[in-house]
Amino acid sequence: MDAELVALAAGGASALVGAMVTDAWAQAKEQIVELWRRHRPVQAEAVEGELDVSQGELSARSAADELLRARIEGRWQGRLERLLEESSEAAADLRQATDLMVRLASESGSRPVVQNVRAGRDAYTAARDLNVNVKRHDAGGGS
Repeated sequence: MDAELVALAAGGASALVGAMVTDAWAQAKEQIVELWRRHRPVQAEAVEGELDVSQGELSARSAADELLRARIEGRWQGRLERLLEESSEAAADLRQATDLMVRLASESGSRPVVQNVRAGRDAYTAARDLNVNVKRHDAGGGS
């Protein structure tokens, strides 16, 4: 596959996964589903379901979970690469969809936040949801 198409698929996947954690998600999802409707209509419904699953996985975890984000992004990059291999006309549509997803995500003002905290004792910080699990150990070796 042409390096330019690989880069296009990577950019599209990045924009898509980035939009999953913003207010622009519904519009971004519609862009990708419409891409499949135009180029692989038989797969469009399945793609829509997979988008919902991916977004649900990401939403259920911290937006800063980079390993999960990378896995989901890789999954969508692969799907986009296959679409580009199967349909030469899909490249222009993916470029347009990617540009729109990037613009929508930046306009939504909602972006993932990564916070790194170092503390000698307890420290809590949150941009949205916060789950705190505390394990207490006594000095006698019991739990």
